[in-house]
Amino acid sequence: MTEEEVKLATCQVFAVGKSGTGWIVSPEHILTAYHCVDVSEEPEASDFITVRFGVGASATDHEATIVAYDADLDVCLLKMPLRYSCRPIPLELNRPQPGTQWYAFGYPTVKLELGHVLHGVVQQALTEQALGVDLDLSVQAGSELSSYSGLSGSALMVGPRCYGMLRVSVDRSLGAISFAELAPFLRSNGVVGEITHEPAEETSVVLRPDFDELLESRVTSLGAGYVLLDGAHGIGKSTFCRNFTPHGATVEVIGAYAFSGGTRGSTPALQAQPEIFVGWLESMWSSEVTGRPARLTERSYSQLIQSTASILQAFANRSMNAGKVGVLFIDGINEAAGVNGDALRRFVDLLPHVATGAS
Repeated sequence: MTEEEVKLATCQVFAVGKSGTGWIVSPEHILTAYHCVDVSEEPEASDFITVRFGVGASATDHEATIVAYDADLDVCLLKMPLRYSCRPIPLELNRPQPGTQWYAFGYPTVKLELGHVLHGVVQQALTEQALGVDLDLSVQAGSELSSYSGLSGSALMVGPRCYGMLRVSVDRSLGAISFAELAPFLRSNGVVGEITHEPAEETSVVLRPDFDELLESRVTSLGAGYVLLDGAHGIGKSTFCRNFTPHGATVEVIGAYAFSGGTRGSTPALQAQPEIFVGWLESMWSSEVTGRPARLTERSYSQLIQSTASILQAFANRSMNAGKVGVLFIDGINEAAGVNGDALRRFVDLLPHVATGAS
């Protein structure tokens, strides 16, 4: 979803003496912050809220009713009398990675007639709420405001998808609540949106015990190095990489990095980018060690090469200390060559002479 589409799907929310921001989460539902519509201690379904789409002479007002809310999560679901033609903002249930660029559009009281676009960086993604938020956001210079009142309820966008909702301002930063926290509320109220965190399709796995044994024997005897798995298209190489489980106690799978068939929007051209692979590798290690993904940072190509070597060595050391050989699958590397030769070269050049204990 583009920024202009987000603006079209975003509205001002007016209650008695209160204002905030809301947005289309389904054709007839608007999501906003509860404190923007808290017109009484016990809101009723008959309480009407005014929502306004657009600005100036073309603005249109609609009456909406409160259909569900959770005061602890500070979230409220409104229903309009008619289905709105605007495309709902698509949701993402995972928390964004620290260091990720974000933006949000809303209607602060200091720019109520115009609306405002904020840009910034995700500073922290907490595993549980603190002060009612689990996302700590910094605001980029140039989009800062003297007051953020009225922006509560705005959709927190990372690329084309919404990861959460703005809630509070903390000093010069903002706090938001992610859909990782709001998902149960949305599900319990039957809100249907474009949610990416869907159960993976069950894939029929062809059992090849002889090949499994051959691969384990090969990587164990090799100790350190590269093993190329080649074969005709469609015979199940990707499925094998995703589902391989060692039978012996001397081999462990570090992970599987795929050039295609991953998350929505993932393409060989994207997966071949050095920073994408290094970010994935670092987050995998960080999640195992700290329980949290690594922070995204901008680095030169030489620094990315050094980071790759460092993380692979850390995995290798762990495997050796456990008396095992670690295996990292890189699936579909030939697809990078289909993008262009330079993309494949830059990706391969990331990989060091493999440290002892990994293959």
